Amino acid sequence: MDKNLAVNPIREGFHTVTPYLLVDGADRLIDFLSAAFDAEILDRKFRPDGTVMHAECASVTRW
Repeated sequence: MDKNLAVNPIREGFHTVTPYLLVDGADRLIDFLSAAFDAEILDRKFRPDGTVMHAECASVTRW
């Protein structure tokens, strides 16, 4: 990484590879990640109809 960059492109607490998934039924995926990997929901935003618009999850092991 160029040491002259003013902004670190990787958010603190995140690794260099962070998957970004677009799925139908995101609420079911979040439930699965919580059950299978003990994932913690860091953030969740909803559309007006109540479906998940955006969510951030992380496991204890931080995958």
